Amino acid sequence: MKNWLLFGAALPLFAVGASAQERIVIPGQGQGTITFFDGRNFSGAAVTYRQDENRVRLPFSAGSIRVEGPWRVCTGPDYGGRCVTVDRDYRDARFLGLYTVGSAQSLYSSGGGGYPPGGGWGGNWGNWSGPVGGPSLRGENSLFFATPSIRGSRISACPSGDFAGCQQQTADRLCAYSGYGRAGSADRVRIGREWFLSDVLCTRR
Repeated sequence: MKNWLLFGAALPLFAVGASAQERIVIPGQGQGTITFFDGRNFSGAAVTYRQDENRVRLPFSAGSIRVEGPWRVCTGPDYGGRCVTVDRDYRDARFLGLYTVGSAQSLYSSGGGGYPPGGGWGGNWGNWSGPVGGPSLRGENSLFFATPSIRGSRISACPSGDFAGCQQQTADRLCAYSGYGRAGSADRVRIGREWFLSDVLCTRR
């Protein structure tokens, strides 16, 4: 039997004597939801967030995760530490390497079915579909993307977390997706709290 304590509207509630199966919902604006479960296979106590939360305080380690719409989950507060994009349910969250959860950000778009311009297109690049958008210039053995996008949404520079080489890795994947060998160079630009790919030069060599 787990006990709960209420810290406020933005934090989980601890109600003395509450059932371990009880779900606690954090009010939000309908941007999609992410639910952290105490146990694997969506069992045990659960906490649901409906909006961005820069300081998540779970009273347990996440054993499984269920989402509606894509989310970015980070081990540190204020979207710091190691971050991963969670765009499907996980019966066993251990495979994500999220031993702690410090913050969670919704990347949900209610109208577009994907990642909005403010959240960035990330996740598994193998699931990208459609042509790369944005201004481009094609040469004999190269292709330059000024502001690359997928289905109208800018591409996150580091969708799986900001680590050394993540920007180059994403740019290389973009170039491979476009039929080229690698990214000869790539930059990124910050819009709000997100970094997006920019000025990507794809080459065949």
